[in-house]
Amino acid sequence: PLSGKSADGSIRKIYVAGEYGANPPYGGGGSSHVTTDFKAPDLAALISERTGANAKYRSIFSRDSVFAKQILLKSAKEADTVVLCVGEGEIEHREGADRSSIKFSPLQEKIILETAEVNPNVVVVIYSGGAMDVSAWKDKVKAIVFAGLLGETSNLAVADILCGVTCPSGNLSETFPLDLHDNPVNDFDYNAFYERYTEGVFVGYK
Repeated sequence: PLSGKSADGSIRKIYVAGEYGANPPYGGGGSSHVTTDFKAPDLAALISERTGANAKYRSIFSRDSVFAKQILLKSAKEADTVVLCVGEGEIEHREGADRSSIKFSPLQEKIILETAEVNPNVVVVIYSGGAMDVSAWKDKVKAIVFAGLLGETSNLAVADILCGVTCPSGNLSETFPLDLHDNPVNDFDYNAFYERYTEGVFVGYK
């Protein structure tokens, strides 16, 4: 768990980056989209509150991505721990359409890898409505937390997990493929007029 002080008693510096660190997705898009009047503090503020650490937050992955990446890497070098909040938004996770991939965007994968090169203590928090392929960087980071889509208080729960207030020991209610090709219907050619369930009786939630 994240702590507020180093072994020598100095205040630890924790850098939280990523849009979802302040604006986590409550649910999917389309007819599953919801809004709320509740607004939780950003994840860095919640970590500081729980540990006493000097935690700072910055959004990335938006606007000038090159400039944002330069700021991220500079701050990551100076931090004791980096928490990267990543995932795919409502465009990918929504009613009425299937996902075409379970990989992260090339920009997100690149930022995760480059951050891990400058800081050995990187924690990746994934906000997603389904399985994500982490094979490109899972061995490069210190920890991975799958937050899913937890609703309006999601970062309160994430902060509790990161700071050791609670233990994330629950079991998933579904099996996640490591790669899209592990899915039994991966090679199926989609047609809007019919659907073939080639996995037989193991279709869907069975």
